[in-house]
Amino acid sequence: MAYSTEQRSKNELPSSKDATARLAVHELTCRPLGWRNLEVGPGSCWQRVKKWLTALWLLYHPSRGLEPSYPLLMGYADLLVVPTLALPEFCHLCGVFAAMGIFVECAAVTALALAVPRLSLERDLDVRGLELWSDADRATLYNQYAGRFSELVEKFPDGCLYVHPVKLSHWDLQN
Repeated sequence: MAYSTEQRSKNELPSSKDATARLAVHELTCRPLGWRNLEVGPGSCWQRVKKWLTALWLLYHPSRGLEPSYPLLMGYADLLVVPTLALPEFCHLCGVFAAMGIFVECAAVTALALAVPRLSLERDLDVRGLELWSDADRATLYNQYAGRFSELVEKFPDGCLYVHPVKLSHWDLQN
């Protein structure tokens, strides 16, 4: 008997109970997820709808509304460092989540947290990220360094782990 995509995906993931226990080791909790956490892939409209419905079927119990039945995290996926020993499981989990249409910023961080025995998180460090969500904040940063990326790197703010987002296409990379 052939298994559906939903059944194959469920068979490829750690159980919900096991995943919750693995995330608890890192003192991570899951927040309620919504439509924006699912990625619409290429293809016909029906294929996209089917992918969304498949992911929703796997992740949510109809009797509980939109409360996740499978733990997923949400975070930045711009830069992840994966230890060599965890790489096979991380890649496998990313592949399963990709097949389910899970948004990368849920899939990658959840896969990493499930695959590694220990995580280093920003909350554990003495440095913090600088998040610039408004156009005005990004313009201020750009003007502070005269639009030269090399100057931003040379004079990177003390106590700053990263600046997000920095669109390299907007910066002068030659000077």
